[in-house]
Amino acid sequence: MSLFNLKTGKPIEMPESQVVSDLDAMVAMPVAFRLHGKVHYIKPISVREFYAFTNAMISLQGLEKAEHVTPQQIIELYFNLIRSVCDSVARPDVEKMTQAQCGALLNLIVECVTGKAQVEKEAGAEEKKNPLAPPSFKYQQPSMWQRLVSTLPGLQSKS
Repeated sequence: MSLFNLKTGKPIEMPESQVVSDLDAMVAMPVAFRLHGKVHYIKPISVREFYAFTNAMISLQGLEKAEHVTPQQIIELYFNLIRSVCDSVARPDVEKMTQAQCGALLNLIVECVTGKAQVEKEAGAEEKKNPLAPPSFKYQQPSMWQRLVSTLPGLQSKS
């Protein structure tokens, strides 16, 4: 496909471009999460499956306007939403989840459906990190106790 200058009718020279994101690779990249000791995968979804996801999301958002909501209704809506992208999560799994787990999984699902999780996964592939491993932090500053001890005359830190 060529682009043309509307005034001159001549083709416009386009510079070579780098591929920013491989959309074809995103289709084949499920995203893993651990729930109750089992690893589950959020599958890439088709447009038809996205329709089911969207309906489940709209139903969940409709709870804001509902006056009387039972825990079973909330569980059912979360289950329908999760099940639209992950076949291995069962209703008892959702019943055991905390609200924090539901919220975190909901955010992960939205990132997967929009492609953000796959792009981040692709970018992090070079680092060879385990996506299920907790992050490790290295604290390089001395502790408050070490700083306090170092300022007092006659006391030395034993560390």
